[in-house]
Amino acid sequence: MGIINTRKMATSQPRNFSRGLPLLPIPNSQFRPAGVQTIGRGTPTLQNLSRCLVNTTIPLVFWRFHARVDVDVFAGSFFGFNLEYDVSGVTNNDGSGFIGLFNDRAAGGLGFGVSFEVSGQVRIEERTGGRLSGNLLTGFRWEAVWATTLNRTFGFNVDPVNLALNILRRATGGVLPIEIVQGARRVGSAGAIWGYFDEIQDQLSNRGEMSLRPRINFSPNILTIIPEVAAVLQKFRKIGLRLSLGPTLNVVYPIDFEVANLETEDGRYNIVARGRPTITLGGGPVRNLAPTVSSVRIIMGHTMSFRFELGLFVTFSFLGMASIDEQAVFEIGFGQSRNFFNRLLGPFFTALDNSNVVAASEVEMPEVVWG
Repeated sequence: MGIINTRKMATSQPRNFSRGLPLLPIPNSQFRPAGVQTIGRGTPTLQNLSRCLVNTTIPLVFWRFHARVDVDVFAGSFFGFNLEYDVSGVTNNDGSGFIGLFNDRAAGGLGFGVSFEVSGQVRIEERTGGRLSGNLLTGFRWEAVWATTLNRTFGFNVDPVNLALNILRRATGGVLPIEIVQGARRVGSAGAIWGYFDEIQDQLSNRGEMSLRPRINFSPNILTIIPEVAAVLQKFRKIGLRLSLGPTLNVVYPIDFEVANLETEDGRYNIVARGRPTITLGGGPVRNLAPTVSSVRIIMGHTMSFRFELGLFVTFSFLGMASIDEQAVFEIGFGQSRNFFNRLLGPFFTALDNSNVVAASEVEMPEVVWG
């Protein structure tokens, strides 16, 4: 009997969007699964892409004007998912065994972003007189004496994706929701990563399965389309009351995962039964095993599909003190074709082993805030 002592399995530590598992690993199979690889790329450091746009001094009789403008560029994208969990269990001499997976965290989908951090300085100096400088060896010269009368610095971030979405939103009268692309938290002076993604936790203990649910959400506020109601809402806003109501359509891209196999230094085990919280193994090597297992590799299979959800949403707030935000949706069926949409792509196979835990990549990728 071999004991699998509790150990951490992870695409990286801490999880990031530079290293992970691909959503579309090609080629791959259950016996040759894809391993941890690069799923995202970003600017190594903002300073490496720093550019000075303006650096000039303009004299104006008894004044001089100095201006400097620098821009730092951030660019990044990812396509895949990161994953970490703890595993423990037992393998038996008769080829059976069991494992338990817990403390799991996963996040993934696709994301991209480009942003520009603009910073600069404006300085105005006044000529207040002059002085003689130099010596007998180098010669004497007359120098002007300047006093700073204005010295200001500034900085702001330009996010082209956010800017484009706001323009589209205004052009369509608010019908096109900015929620089509979810936002991300800033990292330092960097901008945002936008994309379709989801984050989950504590699912693998339930039968060794988990699901990511990236989605696109269309939720137009129909109250703003009706002129009479829009006029009333405008008056409500002046007293701090906001109300939204309308249909919602979610286009969901489910990514469903399940544990497919366990491999140790002794051999390969199949999944016999999926329990809560343990998974029963079988088909492994039949012989006297070492008392402990040193090498653990877990293979997971995943499929990708899509579905539609239709529903109704309502939001209400008053002076930020009272708020209601409710949404009720139901899945739209496809009749006999529904099974086809539920397993549109896959299965694909990826693997983690106890040698995958490495330090975070030096490539800067933002920590995503899931919407």
